Amino acid sequence: MKIKNLVCTLAAMALLSNSGTAVVMAEDNADTAAAAATEAAETVEPVTADDIKGTWSGTYTGSTGSTAIEREISLNIDECDADGKFSGVATVTSSENQSYCFSGTCDLTTGEIRFKGDEWIKNANKWSFLDFKGNLVSGKITGLTDNKKDRPFSLEKKSDSFVRYSVDPAALKREWFGEYDGYSGSVVVRRNIKFSITDISDDGKITGSAVFSPSNKAEAKYALDGSYYFTGTLDERYGRLRIRGNEWIEHPAMENFTFIEFIGSVQGDIIDGTTENGIWKMEATSILKGDLNFDNKLGVEDLVILEKYLLNDGMPFNKTLFFYADMNSDDSVDVFDLIELRKAVIRFSE
Repeated sequence: MKIKNLVCTLAAMALLSNSGTAVVMAEDNADTAAAAATEAAETVEPVTADDIKGTWSGTYTGSTGSTAIEREISLNIDECDADGKFSGVATVTSSENQSYCFSGTCDLTTGEIRFKGDEWIKNANKWSFLDFKGNLVSGKITGLTDNKKDRPFSLEKKSDSFVRYSVDPAALKREWFGEYDGYSGSVVVRRNIKFSITDISDDGKITGSAVFSPSNKAEAKYALDGSYYFTGTLDERYGRLRIRGNEWIEHPAMENFTFIEFIGSVQGDIIDGTTENGIWKMEATSILKGDLNFDNKLGVEDLVILEKYLLNDGMPFNKTLFFYADMNSDDSVDVFDLIELRKAVIRFSE
């Protein structure tokens, strides 16, 4: 009996010893896990708005049909608030005419980041937007597009500087000169154009007038001129414009000549965009009396147009041409305006 009790006692002692070892091991494992979690937390770098704003470039994997293609992309992030909400403009630098406005969010504690396009600026290839999701660590963003493992992307911050895309509406209320692609029948035709933006409301509605004329880049048989009132909208945040005529002042001498839509972006004194037929580019300018071919300069061509008009050997003047030909602003166009135009051409060429 004593031997049996001794065996039981020894077994109990062994059990207690093993249990203690198990407790110690569990405590050690818990401490190790806690230390690992602490170390992982310490490696996560907090992100600030200044870390996000700037110029980024890199690559992403897109597709053409079912074929995966690596493309180059750059981001200009010009706004980011204290909550990590940011926005900017993306340009696919490996492909022409592909750029868009985008917005996204970043968890400033963990660096988790996500962004997607909102509106196309140029989309010649009719692409759709991808969803970029990844992590921002030490000036680099890596992740996946559309959450697909075979669609990675990688971006690196190149500069803290950025282009400011938001615009002051008051700065747009002036004269603009440029060119655009219109049409004559089914033929795309380059034309000169002047815009006068007269008003922009608080909600971004634009009103003004336009005058267009033949360009020396187009064949003479497609020469048309006219003028109209237009309306449009301004996205103040991105400097995006949409303008379309709504009432003719002087209809061109062609039946079924209709208004087209102008879509573009404002950068300082430049508007760069597209029409449904091609390009649209303009620069801020001032009214230039005597510019009768609307090329934003004074020259021999303008003198010839006025001389032919006075000799009844040229095209009749519409209201717009009459305004630009009336050099002395006496509500008539005569030889005295021709004399003033000659003086103006000499001054312009000096």
